[in-house]
Amino acid sequence: MACLQANEEAWQLLVVDLLRKQGTGLGVLAGIMAALTNAASPDNRAECVRPGVDTVFDKAAQVNEFLAYCAAEH
Repeated sequence: MACLQANEEAWQLLVVDLLRKQGTGLGVLAGIMAALTNAASPDNRAECVRPGVDTVFDKAAQVNEFLAYCAAEH
């Protein structure tokens, strides 16, 4: 997180695996605008929104919507 915060202007898109063997990627979601996940259950969506994610896209059904969101002025 310190590296990401120290270099905020150096990146525009961050891809994080939320479901890992050890722990989750939820700790880096604070301030992230959108999440793309293949585990978009209501519970997982709530876990993403809690730290500040604006919207959650389902990887299996909403990839085009996610790409459009990324291409927009976000």
